[in-house]
Amino acid sequence: MLPLPFNTPSYAFEVVSHQIPYQLLLLAHIPTTIISLAFAIWLYQHTKKLSALYLLLVTIMFSLWAYLDLLTWTSNAKTLMFAWSVYEIFSTSFIILTYWFFYTFIKEHDLPVWQKLVSACFLIPTLIYTTLTDLSTLA
Repeated sequence: MLPLPFNTPSYAFEVVSHQIPYQLLLLAHIPTTIISLAFAIWLYQHTKKLSALYLLLVTIMFSLWAYLDLLTWTSNAKTLMFAWSVYEIFSTSFIILTYWFFYTFIKEHDLPVWQKLVSACFLIPTLIYTTLTDLSTLA
C-alpha cells in the first residue's frame, strides 16, 4: 500500500504556499485594515455620532478578524490552531456590531436595551463552544 501524501506534517503548508503568494495575502489584508481603521477613526473624531462609534467598533472587529485570518495563512501549526479556535468569536461579534451600526445609522438613535441584550446573547453559545473546544484540546 502506498503512503498517502498528506501523512507528512508540512504537506498542507507546502501546497498552500505554492497556490497563494504571500504578497497577495498581505496586499489583501493589511491595506484594507489600515484604510478602514483610519476612515473609522477620522469619522468618529469629526462627527462624534453613535453610529460612527459603532462603525469604529465594527472596523476594530474586522481588523482583529483580518489579523487572525492572516495568521491562519502564514503561521505555524500552534498559531494556526489558536487563530482557528477564537476565529468564531470575532466573526460573531462582527455580525452583532454590524447590526448595531446599521440600526443606529438608519434610525438615528440607539438600539433599545432589549435588542442589545438579545443580540449580545447570540454571542454566548459561541463563547461557550469556543471555551469548551479549547479546554478539550488542552487535555
